[in-house]
Amino acid sequence: MNLFRRYCHLMAYVLLTVLGLAAFVYADGSVNYSIDARQATSDSDGDLRESPVRICKPDNFVGWVRRGSWIRFTGFDFGSGPILVEVVAGTKRSEAFIAVRQGSPDGFELGRVKLASTGDTRVFDTFTAPLMPNNQSSGIKDLFLCFECPDNAISLRSFTLFDGKTPLPQPKPAASPQVGAVASDSGSAISKVNPPSAPENPVDVVVK
Repeated sequence: MNLFRRYCHLMAYVLLTVLGLAAFVYADGSVNYSIDARQATSDSDGDLRESPVRICKPDNFVGWVRRGSWIRFTGFDFGSGPILVEVVAGTKRSEAFIAVRQGSPDGFELGRVKLASTGDTRVFDTFTAPLMPNNQSSGIKDLFLCFECPDNAISLRSFTLFDGKTPLPQPKPAASPQVGAVASDSGSAISKVNPPSAPENPVDVVVK
């Protein structure tokens, strides 16, 4: 009886350990899921509550980033290697970039997204870019999104990395940016009046 009880205790311990590790591994997301930018583990200043990266509320995005700043997602599951990145971002600049890197802010760069002006940093649009993974780009690693832009030029709401095993987002026809935004009474506003139509094969939005 004592041996059986020890066996049960051991199995319970193993199960709890596995569940705990799984919760840790997937705490900061994986490929094919839309990730809220506010879930970042840390930023280039060590704490998302401080500059250079700020969590802006109630607008629900990471904004007012400085040139060269970054946000990190610890233990991100890259799957078999992502081939496409999609970001929901806003910028008032005619040209700005978000680089996708692994391991460190200076680590291997899978690719970068070029943003076009949305009219304001709190008017959001969707931008995509191909990624070029290498033979070490799969598995679980820290993910860094690095902002290459003048100060206060980008706001990031969410991002998704795709590995090609689920339907990829359909490209949208090019259109002139429409600032059309409505401010709230508190001065925080704003979203597009006429958002882009949904892709033909949308990916389920799940925030890990």
